[in-house]
Parts: sequence; C-alpha cells; structure tokens
Amino acid sequence: MPSFGLAHPRGRFPFERLTAVALARLARFPSYRAPRAADLHDPTTFQPPAGPSSELVLSGRAFIASGSTRPDVRLVAVQPFVGELAACPHLRTLRRLDLTGNRIGPDGARALVASPFFGGLRELVLNGNAIGSEGAAALPGAPWLSGLERLEVAGNGLTANDVIRVLDAAPRVTAVDVSGNAADFAEVARRGMREVVAVGSTWGRLAAGQAQATGSRPHDRTATLASLDLRHTRVPPLGPCPALTHLNLGFTDCGDAFDAAAFPTLCVLGLRACRLARPAIRSASVAALDLSVNPLADAGAAVSRCPNVTHLNLANTGLSDAALAAVLAALPKLRVLDLAWNPLADPAPLLGHPTLQALDLTGTRFDRRGLRALAARFGTIGE
Repeated sequence: MPSFGLAHPRGRFPFERLTAVALARLARFPSYRAPRAADLHDPTTFQPPAGPSSELVLSGRAFIASGSTRPDVRLVAVQPFVGELAACPHLRTLRRLDLTGNRIGPDGARALVASPFFGGLRELVLNGNAIGSEGAAALPGAPWLSGLERLEVAGNGLTANDVIRVLDAAPRVTAVDVSGNAADFAEVARRGMREVVAVGSTWGRLAAGQAQATGSRPHDRTATLASLDLRHTRVPPLGPCPALTHLNLGFTDCGDAFDAAAFPTLCVLGLRACRLARPAIRSASVAALDLSVNPLADAGAAVSRCPNVTHLNLANTGLSDAALAAVLAALPKLRVLDLAWNPLADPAPLLGHPTLQALDLTGTRFDRRGLRALAARFGTIGE
C-alpha cells in the first residue's frame, strides 16, 4: 500500500505498519528536522523507499575503531573526536557522510577541511553543526569540496554570503539544503541546482560584488531546478522553472492566487496551511496534491482542473459529504486519499469510486456500519 502520512495531534507516521525500511528511513532524518504535528508531510513520501537502506549509523568513536568500508554512514557523538575522525584512512571509502546534529563548530569544520581522505566523498550532510560564518569561510579550502554533488548545511547560522561562497567552491553540487539559514534564493537557484531545500530560511541579499564573484559557477540556470522545498518561508519570485517536478510551499502565504499552470512539469505539489479558501489550481501534470489544513470553501472546484491527481491530502479542511462527492467525481484516477479530521459521515461516495485504494479516515464521523463497509473495501483506513 502506498504511504500517505497522517496529520493529526497524536502523530504523523504512515498508517501502515512501520517496516524495517521505514524505520531506517526515519533514522536518516535528525530529530531537529523531524516533522512536528504542525508541519507539512513531505508529499514525496507518497512513494515508499525502493529497497533496503544501506546507511550505517555509528558513534564517532565506534567508526574510528571499526575500520568500516561502507560507502554511506551517519555518525553521532562525533564532536569530541572530530580531529581523530578526520585522520581516519577508512574515510577513503565514503561516498556519503552524515554528521547531522553533532555541533562540531568552526574548529570541527576546519578539521574536516584538512582531511586528506575525502577524495571519494560525493554527499556531505552538516546540518545542525553550528559551524557559523567562521566554519563556512574554511570550507572552500577543502580540496575534496569540488567533488561533492550534494551538500546539506541546514541550521548552521550562515549568511547569504556564506552560502554562496561555499557553493562557488563546489561546482558539481546540484542538490543543496540551506534550511534555517539566510540565503539569496535567486543566487542559489541560478547555480545549476537540481534540488533546493530552504525550509524556514530567511531571504538575504548578497553583499555588493558577491553576486558577480561566482568563480566557475554558471548563472541563470533555473532551467535545471527539479525539486524545491520552501516551507515556512516568505515565497520569493520563482521565475520560469521548466523542469520543476516537486514543489512544497506548505505554511507559506502563497494564497489563492498561486498558479500551478506556471510549472508545466509539476508532479508533486504541497500547499498545506497556506490559508487557501477558493484556490483554482490548474495542472494536468500534478499527481500528488496536499491541500490539508486549509479552510476550503469548495474542495471540488479546487481540484476540478487537476484531473490526473492520484494522491490527495484533504485532512482538516472542513470537508462536507457533498464536497467529498464533488472531489471524487472530479478525480477519476484517485488512488490514495487522506480525509482525517473532517466531519464526514456518508461512505457511499468512497465505496463507489472505481480506482480508490487507500484511505485515512482518522477523526471522521462515520458510524460503525459505515466503517465496517469501508474497511471491507479498503483494508486499513486509519480510523
């Protein structure tokens, strides 16, 4: 069954049983970035992870002593041993290193910069390490930085200039997470990015001359941008993004005027808690749509021009039985539907939909007879 996350005060886990793969996936994300009840559930998780996770999670001391040859590792409790870690020859085998939440500080960043063993590294996660501007200033001196393809520096107290200075020293990076830092969105996106995560970022402007001092980085390449997560931000002007497939604007002020038609390749769209009342979303390409926690006056009209939606989240939107019937009539390909915390009581529209496969009915008003009928048709219904 596809995963479709819950959005209610008791928790936000997928309503199917947590498999070993799901638990491994949860472990990859640090607690400080774990979604709270008020956060937008990332709609990209509609597709469960393919295959088992290969990531190894170890303490810094255990990794140093282990002689591990794994290509993908997450390390915890590293801060006291970061200098010793940087001198470990078995770092040579790493392609992905996750140091999330270790608070290694500027000194730790400098120790990593000096390591001669990161030549094979392609992905580096430094989220929540308090490296600040001092640590960011040291990173461009790393000889291995030019080999990175993905860099995550969320929650490090960086300025817009710090972010650009680091990116300009890492010309192969096409996926970046600058959440919780200041950033100049236009300057980040122009640097040939494929994926940008900027949850809770503030938009700063570069100091005079910094926008031009871009080294080998090309400009005006927003045509490559495929995934953009701007939750909890003031949405900047996005401009043309002809390759954009994933867009998450949850908890922003984009409002009813948002025009999905401006992004013709969009497949996954998150608009949770955007104060939408009468949105007119037009998109023939969107397959996964999250409109939860919005006071929708007419949910049927909101989705009527998105005929190819297969995954829909309408949790906590005040949806009535009549509005639900209109939604189902407008979406002939719908397969997964989240209706949590809506005053619904009539199961007939759900039972009659030909393609619907999975439901979340947590906090609804269906009686016991209706729930039995729905459970018989759909199996787990999250009630």
